Amino acid sequence: MSPRHPTHRLSALLAVALVVALGLAACTRQEPEISVNEQVPAAARTEEEPADGGEENDGGGGEDSGDAVAIEAIDIDYVGVPDTVPAGDVTFALNNTGNLEHNIVIEELGDELVTEAQGGETAEGTVTLEPGTYTLYCSIPGHRSTMEEVVEAS
Repeated sequence: MSPRHPTHRLSALLAVALVVALGLAACTRQEPEISVNEQVPAAARTEEEPADGGEENDGGGGEDSGDAVAIEAIDIDYVGVPDTVPAGDVTFALNNTGNLEHNIVIEELGDELVTEAQGGETAEGTVTLEPGTYTLYCSIPGHRSTMEEVVEAS
């Protein structure tokens, strides 16, 4: 009677073959998946008409923020968003101190774009707010989860 049974030898060979096959499969080249959170440049996005049919804010890069509600955008967070803002015409000044593009959109106004700024830029936009609660967020893909704030207009 031999110390090794032929089935043990076959099992060992199959185990080695399996390890080699898995190793080769792990070394195959795969194309990277494109993330749904990738940045979309402002020029590549299409602008939509506001839901109320009114004029859209220009989001211009004015330097004078006067009585504007100043909000700082960093990668990727809003800083300095007040809990309350005055009702009526409100100017938001977005100071983007980060590297990524950011914007301010108001959900309750039909997701109206208030203003947007590239990294290192400041931009302003004015909207009319009735008394109530408003959700401000950055609509750049992947940013809203960390760049969403609620303000009360009174």
